[in-house]
Amino acid sequence: MKSLGKVFVLLVSFSSFSFAQGEGALPFTLLHQSPLLLGAGQVGVSVPNDEVLGFYYNPAILGYSARNNHAAISFMPTKTEWFFSPNISYKNYGLNFGYNLKDSQFNLPFSIGVGYLHNTFSYGKTPITNIEHPDGIGSVENYDAFDCFSLGVELDYFLKFNFGISLKSFDSKLGSNNVNEKPKAYSAEGIMFDYGGLVILPISELWMNNLNYNIDKSTSITPIANLSFGYSLTNVGDDVFYIDNAQFDPLSRTARLGYTFELGADIQLNNTKLNLFKYSFTAEANDILVNSKRGADGNLIENYEQYQSGIGDINISDNLINLRSNNGVILHKGHIFRFFDTVIFTLGSFNGKGYSSPRETNGFGFTSDGILKLLSTKIDEPTMKYIFEHFEIKYHSSNVNFYGDYQTNFEGLSIHFKGFEI
Repeated sequence: MKSLGKVFVLLVSFSSFSFAQGEGALPFTLLHQSPLLLGAGQVGVSVPNDEVLGFYYNPAILGYSARNNHAAISFMPTKTEWFFSPNISYKNYGLNFGYNLKDSQFNLPFSIGVGYLHNTFSYGKTPITNIEHPDGIGSVENYDAFDCFSLGVELDYFLKFNFGISLKSFDSKLGSNNVNEKPKAYSAEGIMFDYGGLVILPISELWMNNLNYNIDKSTSITPIANLSFGYSLTNVGDDVFYIDNAQFDPLSRTARLGYTFELGADIQLNNTKLNLFKYSFTAEANDILVNSKRGADGNLIENYEQYQSGIGDINISDNLINLRSNNGVILHKGHIFRFFDTVIFTLGSFNGKGYSSPRETNGFGFTSDGILKLLSTKIDEPTMKYIFEHFEIKYHSSNVNFYGDYQTNFEGLSIHFKGFEI
């Protein structure tokens, strides 16, 4: 049992330092999976994006990304070491697929996207000892992991209405005991669901289509403006326990609400359209909806209403309009800058419940999209032209300040095949 105590001490520190949001179980599920969005203040519920793992906070985003027929895969080239312990590492990988029925033989105003991701937080091995074997009789691997399967649909009718659902299957092994001279891990398994919605007002598409600024006969600039609103309810499921079902904990059920405003411009060079620049600002608030009430024995009272409903303590006026945080919610602010379909910079912060001061984030990324578009106009060889027009490679690196002056770095690499026809 000594090893179990060590693991839980480690995990209490881990939970407090990294998420600082409440006493819900499985706090590792609260971390966004996309390196780009991690660098933009850990936003993601209201950000329309084409990132492979960008749907994690809101599965409805898969409906939006499916507008451009695509298949993509993402992975972390190296494990991320958690800042206060070299024994803790984080790694994920995933893929998604999307198809636009509007441009198909069906001619329906829908886009459908599916996504999958796997995440593992490894806490290292814990030795198993007893009085007869103080040097240990074995060890057990401690980790939290989940598999997430998601579906998103977009209805394009004036506004773009997106809806999504995710199923997450989790497996948590923390510490162990000596049973018949063999280590037996304390484990918890189960499933939980995420639900999300995203509404996009495509301002430039609806009212600015004719606003073209001609530089010369072959070059013109078109403005971009979009406004989006997102909401999600994540980690909905049964209670979690490791040893005794009387010692259960509620899941970290979380409500997220926010908006994103995007401005930019595209440039038309002969027959090639490139994004000249694009800037987005995002404000999002999240609240862990756990209403914990414990008895004299320290256990949660089973018949007590465990969760708040709706958006919890999120106040639209105070949190999202006046951009003020409080002790009830966490406020996220993110800035994303894109130039020439080639480079991406992110800045952001989050503060509020559990944080004594704002935590800063930043990041940069590279995409081959712009370069390959230009190269495709310079060659006539069919195979290379097809590759340049339909394939894209992205790399992102982000830093997140979870605690004090310490930062954790996240890197992601993805490969995209887009614009295909079936």
